[in-house]
Amino acid sequence: MQPFGFDDASAAQVFDAIERAYGIDVIFDEEVMRYCTLTLSLNDEDLFQKLDVICKVLDAHYKLIDAQVVIYSKGCQKPN
Repeated sequence: MQPFGFDDASAAQVFDAIERAYGIDVIFDEEVMRYCTLTLSLNDEDLFQKLDVICKVLDAHYKLIDAQVVIYSKGCQKPN
């Protein structure tokens, strides 16, 4: 498993890493989440633990629908 450490990474980068690592599709609204960034390390967690932490940080939630992870978020504030 590849390391899951991110420093000011976009939500898209983080979800892309999850897609590559687990071979699943992560569906989210890139426009809504364009200002969402994450700085975190998730090396020992399984897929669902990673999703739980990511969603908690982004004030989002996810559902598993037909072997796809669908992320629901109101987005993030635009940085100053």
